[in-house]
Amino acid sequence: MGRKRSRAWKYFYLCIAGFIVFSLWGCASLHEFKIKKESQEKIQRAGELLKQGDYDGYLNMNEDLYALFPDRPPGDEALFNIGMVYGHKDNPGKNYKKSLQMFKRLTHDFPTSHLREEATIWIGLLEMIEQERNAYVSYMRSKELIRKNGLHKSLKEYQKILSRFPDRPPGDEALFNIGLIYIHNDNPKKKYKESLQMFKKLVHDFPQSDYIEEARIWIGLLEVIEKSKQADIEIEEKKKELTQ
Repeated sequence: MGRKRSRAWKYFYLCIAGFIVFSLWGCASLHEFKIKKESQEKIQRAGELLKQGDYDGYLNMNEDLYALFPDRPPGDEALFNIGMVYGHKDNPGKNYKKSLQMFKRLTHDFPTSHLREEATIWIGLLEMIEQERNAYVSYMRSKELIRKNGLHKSLKEYQKILSRFPDRPPGDEALFNIGLIYIHNDNPKKKYKESLQMFKKLVHDFPQSDYIEEARIWIGLLEVIEKSKQADIEIEEKKKELTQ
């Protein structure tokens, strides 16, 4: 009889333990469901802020969401939205570098995210924008150097631009200016042949360039100069032969 009571109490305790575990699991699931529901509501509210042009509010809401889910969805969606708002053309506080960082973090921290492919595309576009911006900065700096007759430094700047953009603008503009620098009035070491090569390369590599007509004019002039120089050399050689 005692054994039966003991066994009954064991079953009772097991049932109680099971009930507690089930209750805790149920509470945890309910809590998780509540958080996910709130996060979806946040995403929807954030979308409304974006439509209203409240970029700071949209950013803050997504940053809060990412803080809640730094290593699992919808943290990836929050990161994607942060990247998008930093790169938004109408955002007065846009920051392409930060946008690039967010997309790179998404691809690194969420390798299986459904947004990974789209983030990778954005990374490519933003890296191109960054290159274009760097090239423009270099170009403006080199124009200022030419204005101050810093020909050697400006030549290096244009060569940098050309190395970044060998087959697309502003590579054509860099080629054109390199050609001009080689024959610049203030250049004590004029290089007519190298200048001619630059203009010919521009015509060959950038047939749609805005500089192509000017480049052709320079090609014509430099070819005349080269022929003239060659003629002078031949005359000097004839003179030497006659004096021998």
